[in-house]
Amino acid sequence: MKTGVVSNRPEGLAELAARWSEWIIHAVKLVFVVIVTVFLAVNAIPAAREWLKHFGFLDESVVAETVGIAFILTLGLLHRLDQKIGQLTVSIQDEQFMRSGRMFGGVGEVFPHLRAAIESHPKNEPKTLEVLGLTLYATWPQVQAWLTSEAFRGWTIVLTALSPEFLKTAPYCPPAWPAEADAVRHAILDHAKSRRAELAGRQIVLEFFMYEAFPAVHGFRLGGRDVFVSFEHWSDIAPDRIDEPVQFYERILGTDDSLRAQAYRNLFGNWIDHAKRSATTKSVQLG
Repeated sequence: MKTGVVSNRPEGLAELAARWSEWIIHAVKLVFVVIVTVFLAVNAIPAAREWLKHFGFLDESVVAETVGIAFILTLGLLHRLDQKIGQLTVSIQDEQFMRSGRMFGGVGEVFPHLRAAIESHPKNEPKTLEVLGLTLYATWPQVQAWLTSEAFRGWTIVLTALSPEFLKTAPYCPPAWPAEADAVRHAILDHAKSRRAELAGRQIVLEFFMYEAFPAVHGFRLGGRDVFVSFEHWSDIAPDRIDEPVQFYERILGTDDSLRAQAYRNLFGNWIDHAKRSATTKSVQLG
């Protein structure tokens, strides 16, 4: 039996009949409550009450029975309303969950949101930006430009990228990656050397790690909680080679304390910690 398949078959007759039966029952209850409410309202008017008594539509037993029935039906409707409110609450919580799990089409869509998150970063949280990268070919130019911003004063930037030497021995990685990683390595080291005094003056710490491990997970983490995470895919063109990093990213908000958010943070932390442990360039503070 296949799993993970969403069925689009129409509702069966039994499900349709059950749904209509529920609607009819609630409609009858609602109509009866309205009739009883009108009846009691009319009974409160002296002239109308005398008219009902004259034609035999009203006596004390009728009023008592009507009030009792109306009370029971009203309780039933209130119970149903309470159930609907509970369902609505769950739906709202699901919507909030979806906001935390916002999807982005690729790293190009992530950068504006990452920059906004940095600029609005809570003052009581650590000023750390950790990048679990591949070659950093697209990310380093963005970070390099951001380093001139006043928003980065006092931040610690941790960059991790695949080692060019490791990439040369990894047949499952795209052939252009070793050269990209090597070019980015020189660009980062050259920038840190030429801007060392400027980085130190603005209290910016830049750490750079080049790791040797299969790059299953990559992304960004702010302050240890706000995470943008993506996963590598195998190429459709070359089945034994991983694809270029153009797949979706998912964001886990720092304010999200759900079990799912904690699991994602732990997953990201596990992979970036392993990248640091397997690094050939270890914890070099460049600012």
